[in-house]
Amino acid sequence: MQLGVLAAIAITVITIGVLIWFFLGRGSGSCKEAYCEASRSTLEIPAYFDQHSKLFQRNPDAEPIPDGFNLEIRIPLEVATTDDRGLSFYGYNSENNIWEPVANVLLDELGERATGLFTDPPQYLAVFRRLNEGRQVVAYLEQGKTIHPTAALLATVVHTLDFTPAPDGSLQGQPSSRPATTAVHYPVIAASREINGTVPSVDNILSTSAERTNHAREILQRVAVHNLTGIDIAYLDLRADHRTSFTLFIAELAEGLHAQGKVLTLTLPAPLIGADRIDEGAYDWAALGKSADLIKIAPIRDQSTFRLHLPELLSYITSVVDPGKVILTLTPYASEKSAEGLRSLTLTEAMTIASKLGIRSENLAAGGEVQVVAV
Repeated sequence: MQLGVLAAIAITVITIGVLIWFFLGRGSGSCKEAYCEASRSTLEIPAYFDQHSKLFQRNPDAEPIPDGFNLEIRIPLEVATTDDRGLSFYGYNSENNIWEPVANVLLDELGERATGLFTDPPQYLAVFRRLNEGRQVVAYLEQGKTIHPTAALLATVVHTLDFTPAPDGSLQGQPSSRPATTAVHYPVIAASREINGTVPSVDNILSTSAERTNHAREILQRVAVHNLTGIDIAYLDLRADHRTSFTLFIAELAEGLHAQGKVLTLTLPAPLIGADRIDEGAYDWAALGKSADLIKIAPIRDQSTFRLHLPELLSYITSVVDPGKVILTLTPYASEKSAEGLRSLTLTEAMTIASKLGIRSENLAAGGEVQVVAV
C-alpha cells in the first residue's frame, strides 16, 4: 500500500485543512502508512453488508492529524462499481460492537477507488454496501433520545430533531451524538406551525435570493464544522407563493452538499387532492425530486382522508419523482379532528377517549333499532 500526502487544502465553505492519503495495495507486513490491511477474520462482518474493499486497520504509529485538518482517505475497491447506492465507509465501534457509517463514498470515474473525509478516523475501516433489498427504513428521534435496540437493527436512516432556522438564516441547535446503529445519521432542520416562530423565519429566508443563499451557506458551514454526512430539510406549512423560492433554495443547497460528498433528504407535506386537480402548494415535487437524494412524505394527520386519498397521492408522487427516492412515513400519534383543526394525541390519550362510555337519556324499546357508532 503506497501512501502520499498530496496537499492541505481549504474547503470552499469554511477553511478546513485536508490531508490526502492514497492506498494502492501494499501488504500489511511492510506497512508504514496511516492504515494497513487487516485480516478479514479480525472482526465479524454482518450478513446484511456486502464488503466492497479490504479491511484496513489504523496504524498505531501513524502521525496524529493536526488540529483543524480532516483526513481524506482513498482506498481501492475489490470489484469496480459506479453504483454508489447504499455504499459507505464504515468504522468499527468497539464500545457498541457494531459497524457504523462514518463517511460518504465518492467514487472515481471508473468506480475503482472510494474516497472519504474523516475528522476522527476509526481504528478499523472498510467500504460496505448495506443490503436492504431496495428498502429504506427511516427512524426519527427527539434530540438526546436513544433508539430502541430492535429499531437500531432495522433502520437504514436515522434523523435526529436537532436544528431550527433562525430569522437571520443561521441555525439554532446542536447535532445529537451519533445513535448506536449501523444506519446513516442525518440531523433534521425543522420548521412548522407546531414549532413556534419557525415558519416566519423561513418566510424571511425565502423572501430574497440573498437570504436564500445566506441560509444555504449557513447550513453548509454547519455540515462541514460538525462533519455530518448529510442533512434533512423539513420545512412544512409554507405559503404557496414561496414555491419558486423554496425550489431554488433546495437546488442551491443540494449543489453545495453534493460537492462535499454529502446527502440531502427532504421531508415534505403530501399534496392535497381537490375536486379536479392535485394541489402541491409550495412544493414542486418534480423539481425537488431532482435535487434531493431522498424525499419523505410527512405523516398525513387527517385520518378521515388518509385511506381514501393515499393510493392516488402515491400514484401521483411516484409519477413525478423517482420511486426509489420516495418514503412514506407513519406516526405513532393519533389525531383528533374538531372545528379548531387537528390535534395530535398519544396512544394512551386516544384510547382513553375511545374507551369512555356514554349513557344516552332516551329510552330504548324492545325490538327497536339501535345505532352503534364506532370511535
